[in-house]
Amino acid sequence: MKNKLAGFTLIEVIITVTIVGIIAAFAIPSYTKSVEKAHEKDAIAQLKLLHSAAELYESENGHPYHGELSGTAAINEVFHTNIISNGFNYYYYDGDGSDECGDYDDSGKIFVAGAWKSDSSGSYEIGVSSKTTTDSNNPCCLSGWGACPSLSPCSEDVFPEWFWQCWG
Repeated sequence: MKNKLAGFTLIEVIITVTIVGIIAAFAIPSYTKSVEKAHEKDAIAQLKLLHSAAELYESENGHPYHGELSGTAAINEVFHTNIISNGFNYYYYDGDGSDECGDYDDSGKIFVAGAWKSDSSGSYEIGVSSKTTTDSNNPCCLSGWGACPSLSPCSEDVFPEWFWQCWG
């Protein structure tokens, strides 16, 4: 009686590993892009929260918060929010009109806030202004076309001319 061992041949194993490698070559970039879009959507949600918190601050105190805040700890402390960085660096700016980077436009008061990210996959910046967040272009991509995973670039109707002169 012949003793046969059950198992896979070397060719079968090589073919299987090759197929798995080809699938991974397509899946990993797609997964990475999906994760980046999810992070961008999270930053958008955080910026909308910051927008609402700044309006609430002004409503409760009778005046907007004037100043520049950098980082989630400072923003969370002033506006009593719980913004989570998730790889982004957040900022808020609302001047008192005393510097060359004014904080008024034709329609009145305006503040700007944003989040920027820089890592091995590249860098981009998302911004939100005190204009209504129901505007389809607010928040928007401050870095220009193609820099953000899904947002369109900012326009002057959302971010006024002085913003681009000071930070553009």
